[in-house]
Amino acid sequence: PLAIQIQLPGFRYSPPADITSSDFATYIELLDADDHILPLRIANHLDALGRRRVSIYATHWLVNKTGLRLLYKQLYYESIAAGQRSLEQLTIDTSGDPHNWYRDDLGEQALIRQPLLFDFVRTFDLRANKLSVKIANSTWYSKGISLEAEGATGTFEISDEYVRGQPTRSYQLGVSVTRGSGKLWRTKIVTFTPQFVLINETPHCLVYYQQGAYRRKISANEEDDGEYSTGDPSAPLLANSGSASRGSMRSLASSPLSRPSMPMHSRADRMDQRLVLSGSGEWEKLTCPLEAGERIPFHWPNMHKSRRIRIRLADTKWNWSGVFDPEELGSFTLKMRHQVQTFPYLVKVNVKMEGSTKYITFMPENEEYPVYRIDNQTSESLLIQQEGFKATDCVEPGQRFPYAWDEHSQFPRLLRLEVAHSSVVKLLSLDELGEHENVTVPGHGGNPDRLLHLEVYADGPTRVLRVSEREDTLLESDKKASLADDHLQMEVFLALEGIVVSIINETPEEILLLTVSKINLEYSRSAKNTQLEFSVSSMQLDNQLYLTPYSVILSPKLSKDQHIFFNLSLVRSNESKTIDFYRYFAVQSQGLNIQLDEIVLVKAWDFISLVWDFYSRREAAKDTDEKLFYPSAQKESFATKMVYFQSFLVHPFPVTISFEHVPGLELDPDSRLGNLLSRTGVLANVDKAPLLVSGLTLRHPFMTNVEMLDRLQLHFTTSSMREMHKLVGSADFLGNPISLANNISTGVFDFFNEPAQGLQLGAREFGVGIVRGTRSLVKNSVYGLFNTTSKITGTLGKGLAKLSVDKDYIREREQRSREQPRHIGEGFAHGVRDLGRGFFRAATGVITDPVEGARQEGGLGLAKGVLGGLTGLLSKPAVGVLDLVTKTAEGIKNTATQWDEAKRQRVRPPRHFGPDKVLRGYDRKKADGQRLLYVLEDGLYRDEWYVYHVPIGNKAVLVSDRHIFFIEDGHEEWNALLSDVRGIQMFNKGIVFLFSGFCSSSIFETPTNKRVVPIPPRLCPIVYQKLLTVLKRLKHPSVSNISGAQ
Repeated sequence: PLAIQIQLPGFRYSPPADITSSDFATYIELLDADDHILPLRIANHLDALGRRRVSIYATHWLVNKTGLRLLYKQLYYESIAAGQRSLEQLTIDTSGDPHNWYRDDLGEQALIRQPLLFDFVRTFDLRANKLSVKIANSTWYSKGISLEAEGATGTFEISDEYVRGQPTRSYQLGVSVTRGSGKLWRTKIVTFTPQFVLINETPHCLVYYQQGAYRRKISANEEDDGEYSTGDPSAPLLANSGSASRGSMRSLASSPLSRPSMPMHSRADRMDQRLVLSGSGEWEKLTCPLEAGERIPFHWPNMHKSRRIRIRLADTKWNWSGVFDPEELGSFTLKMRHQVQTFPYLVKVNVKMEGSTKYITFMPENEEYPVYRIDNQTSESLLIQQEGFKATDCVEPGQRFPYAWDEHSQFPRLLRLEVAHSSVVKLLSLDELGEHENVTVPGHGGNPDRLLHLEVYADGPTRVLRVSEREDTLLESDKKASLADDHLQMEVFLALEGIVVSIINETPEEILLLTVSKINLEYSRSAKNTQLEFSVSSMQLDNQLYLTPYSVILSPKLSKDQHIFFNLSLVRSNESKTIDFYRYFAVQSQGLNIQLDEIVLVKAWDFISLVWDFYSRREAAKDTDEKLFYPSAQKESFATKMVYFQSFLVHPFPVTISFEHVPGLELDPDSRLGNLLSRTGVLANVDKAPLLVSGLTLRHPFMTNVEMLDRLQLHFTTSSMREMHKLVGSADFLGNPISLANNISTGVFDFFNEPAQGLQLGAREFGVGIVRGTRSLVKNSVYGLFNTTSKITGTLGKGLAKLSVDKDYIREREQRSREQPRHIGEGFAHGVRDLGRGFFRAATGVITDPVEGARQEGGLGLAKGVLGGLTGLLSKPAVGVLDLVTKTAEGIKNTATQWDEAKRQRVRPPRHFGPDKVLRGYDRKKADGQRLLYVLEDGLYRDEWYVYHVPIGNKAVLVSDRHIFFIEDGHEEWNALLSDVRGIQMFNKGIVFLFSGFCSSSIFETPTNKRVVPIPPRLCPIVYQKLLTVLKRLKHPSVSNISGAQ
């Protein structure tokens, strides 16, 4: 045996490991300097050519992106995981300012962020196959983290060690488990990140703190006696004050009603900012500054207090904002009031989730489009305040006042509107668009009563409360929408007959061909609006691989009266400078037929992975020092750009999905998708699963571009998941009950509906309707029943064939199964052939299997051959019977739909590549010749290179670099090695090939040393000269004799 030893930095050499073992995966263990074990795995793969590929890998990479030291160990184990000696020696003080936690030392940062190889030490206790984590000076996470769920993200919490008299900090961490890309597909990448990251994009320094979290200030001449262990200023009041209860003091400190009012602080807020306690020193909030442009992870300073945050500007004359929950995704606005200034400062908060991290971004509120606005179009002053809060704003006559809630987290949120110097008070919601009940203002000094009209409408993304004394006042949005003075500045019309995109991998081979037909674009721009209309008449994505069950991957489902496959319409406002303002956006697409097979899916995935890896390497070269706490999308202004739609509409569209497993094909063992699909086998086969992707209508959405994309992704993902049961119902191994039910219901519906429709038009049409309805009932019932029969028997046949343990028989059967009978006669003929083949292989296998096994593996092979022969004696005839039923049922099914719409074909044959593998312009003749060669005898000659061919009606002469073929109706009539060709002769009706030996096409044909190819006289000289040229180019050894033999 061949054995290897492995050493990694910080580890000793491993014991020798046998890599010639037939086991797919074996273990090898490395020891670090502290004798901690690192298990690695060895994967062996022996391909069809006898080459062995050995992969050594760790099942997990642990990646630390928290910025703090992380230590790992297996749950219930005392010692830490191997390879962490240097990390264990790092010390981090997390008792002070969080800014001091994150090391500036590049060496220490590199050590913290270096991936750690990890695998669970083998144990009989399955509960121990979880990871325990410790961050900084925290305790170990006792529940453990499961690393099994690939693609999962989650969060967990670890607390600091308990210290009497100090609040206990809680660390919130996110974890995501993803599969490695490319050759690392066997390894799971486990990434740890902070759950919350605060980002300040305002031009001011902000201060933040956890609601209710305090610490005691110690004077220079006072020692901390550690009396109060909760970090709660209310605790000593109960013991020392006597004037306030513990509960009442807590209400002062954290009541949501204790909001700052204008222009002075409330008593509760003043007490909340700084508590002076008799006999116990001062208590202060656990605040932390966040400079402009700064970002920092956030962890709760006190795990026992409210999980909410407040912010304010650094100047102490600014009051604290309302609280917000960092778990709340989306955008909202916080308000901070000043003790002197009239206008508050509004901060837009955007909480977005990327992976397992929530990025909380503070930015100035949009001045052009605040979240709310109060328009006072009356002659009265209006006093406004959030219901339940004392802080009041005054909106003067004619003023447009930007507004936000003092406490946005309170529900329901109502605005209290009061007319100054009167008793008129009105409560209303700013989130409900429309007219509200009018308000009557009593007159004074003999003046008549006045009627105030209240209406909430959308001015772009802003909800506007307009208070006016006239009901016929035009809405601001109506004024902006007026196009009377909107002059056209540019207009563009573009019409393309079509475009073709060819996708070629590194082999090289053409794998996909995208054809888009009749593209129309209309673009116009005026002073106020930009309009775009884009449409595509048809689109088709072809599978350019040979021997595929589906030659077309994607095609539209268009009825006879439909001529547009895809349409996009939008109208964008040019008046807004700070946001993307769309007055109208609509997308409509007709249905899609999607047909996939295993091979094209794997090759397309590998191509995408190759492109992605190239892009990733290029991006990594641009910035080798990845920054922590940056969301990937946040690096671009696109992420924070706000977008608003007055009308957003995506129409629903149906999708029909088919998938077929292609067995017996050699896949790259490093292909993760290929290995996954190969394990599902025939259970993954799905036939015409009817899915419906639901539409989406949004009313005045206002969010960032990234939030909008996340919203669309969530909608379509959820919509697709709701349809997944139809994929299961369309599975072949169940007989496709969804298709059966749909076909029978369609036939029954047409049977009654067609005559009813005809009866409305007259007696003749009624008779035609009866004929149509009956035909639909018979056709759909026959198709549904025999389609279900063929699926069930076909699946049983595939499973039973595997019991024969005869790889050649299984491969031949799978090749024959790709032939689809066109009608009942052809289906019965194919079934009888397969039945006879099953009995023949069963009888001969009893003798040939032991002989072949003994030849390959000796005595062990002989025993396997005897067992395989006996097994095949029972299984192969049964498979033949099932194949007879399957092929006959397929023939009957296809007869029922023989006159339906023709099956879509490729736009063109796959591109030709020669032995030099150079990409050249598309040559249709060479592509046709290569297709003939590659599909001949189910791909028997795919390892040869096409050289030349000449079509002669339904026949053809084909020359490869090894053989010469004569083909009729796509089937090989005869072939000969080029090395056996002795000469060629031309006569008036064709060309004669002379061979050095005797050959025959079958056992019934007399052997001969020549072959005659009939060719029309006008083509004979041309074909003859071309064959001579081809043979000379191939440097045929007897080319001189060939050129002289006529």
